[in-house]
Amino acid sequence: MVKYYNESKVPGTYSGARVALAKRLVKWGRPREGCNVVDIGCSVGLLTIALSKIGYKTYGVDFDEGALETAQKFNEAEGASAMFSCQDVSDLNVYGTIDVALCFDIFEHLHDDELGALLNNIKRKLSKDGCIVFHTNPGKYDYLFVDETFSKVRFPFWLQPFKYLSTKWFARIVKIAALKLDILYVLKSGMTYKERMKKDAHCNPLTRDHLQDILNRAGFYLEYMDTGFLDESQYTLKDKLHFRKHPITHRSIFGIAKLRT
Repeated sequence: MVKYYNESKVPGTYSGARVALAKRLVKWGRPREGCNVVDIGCSVGLLTIALSKIGYKTYGVDFDEGALETAQKFNEAEGASAMFSCQDVSDLNVYGTIDVALCFDIFEHLHDDELGALLNNIKRKLSKDGCIVFHTNPGKYDYLFVDETFSKVRFPFWLQPFKYLSTKWFARIVKIAALKLDILYVLKSGMTYKERMKKDAHCNPLTRDHLQDILNRAGFYLEYMDTGFLDESQYTLKDKLHFRKHPITHRSIFGIAKLRT
C-alpha cells in the first residue's frame, strides 16, 4: 500500500487514476467543501489525505494499526488535516453523521451478508442528503481475462472468436465459459471457483447487477454507476475497442448511491 501511495504521484498509474476517480465522484456526490468524508478501510490514507487537501473534512477508518501509523506520517509530511481512527468497519463509531461514506476497494473483501451489514451501519450514520461513493475491483469474471504472467488483460484464445459478437451474446458466452471452468475445478478439487475464493482477499468479486441488488436491498438507490478499466495500459491497443465494448470484461465498478426516501 505504501507502493501504491508513492505511485499515485506518478501520472498514468492505476493508483493515480484511483485518486482522480475518488475526487471526481465525491465532488459529484457532495460538491460543497467542508463536508464530512469517512474513508472506510483507508489503509495508509491515500484517499483520505488527497480529499482533505481539496477542502473536505476527512476521517480514515481501518482496523490495521500499522497502516494507520503510516497514514499519519504521510498526513504530517503533506501538511494535510486528515484524521484517523482504528476500528472495525462494521462498527463505524465516527464523528457525528457521515456526508460521504467512501468505500473504495472494500466491497470485494466482504461476503454478501458482511457487505449488507456494512451498508446498514452506514445507513444509520449517513446524513439526510449523504451518499456512498464506491469503487470495487476485480469483477466477477476478471479471472477469465487476467494474464498474471504479463500483468495484462487479454482475451484467452478460446474466447477470441467471440469478441466480435454483440455485448449481449458475448456476455452469454463468457458465462457459459465460466460454468465449463467450474466443472473442471470441481473435478480437480471438488470446489467451484467461487468456493475456492471464499478465503481469498477478494472473496466476493461482484457484477454490476449483483451490487445494484445489494444496495437496493439495503435501502439505497443508484444516482450513478459505471464500469471500466482505470488503467488502460493493461490491454493491448488491438483489443482496446473490444474490451471497452464488453462490460462483462471490465475490472472496475464505481458510482454513487444515496438513501432511498
